[in-house]
Amino acid sequence: MSAYRLDPFYGIGAVSLNANTPRALINIRPTVFLALAHRLDTNSECARRIIPYIRARLQARGIGYPILHIAPPLAWRNGDFSEPCKVIDSNGRHRMYAIMGVQGDEPIPTLLVPWQDITQQELNTWLPRMRQFMIGQDGDKLKDNLWAESDAS
Repeated sequence: MSAYRLDPFYGIGAVSLNANTPRALINIRPTVFLALAHRLDTNSECARRIIPYIRARLQARGIGYPILHIAPPLAWRNGDFSEPCKVIDSNGRHRMYAIMGVQGDEPIPTLLVPWQDITQQELNTWLPRMRQFMIGQDGDKLKDNLWAESDAS
């Protein structure tokens, strides 16, 4: 049994997306998500209150999908893959810490949502490339199998 319940509509942190918004659901380890997202000071007063609050409600209330907002270079449309995809925003750092505290670094369903206007087909085509190399919000470069290939959908 999972240490948490997913509720993408009413769970803690759930974000409403337009039905036409391209997205990819991947299973990513919390440590990888947190390395791609902007760093969170877990010693701040806010984090010390929010993380235990979420942890106490993981089963009862559930959580919304954590989200990484990404910016694949538009040059990829022309076959120029010299620049990597970047994470430009995130939603779910507190949830990732809360889940990691009860189940460790096991993969969590997470949404990749492009920030700019790309199609679902482009996103699906580019997922294997993104999985191999991305730049996080703080400029950290992460490489090699950021999530399992079979997990992307």
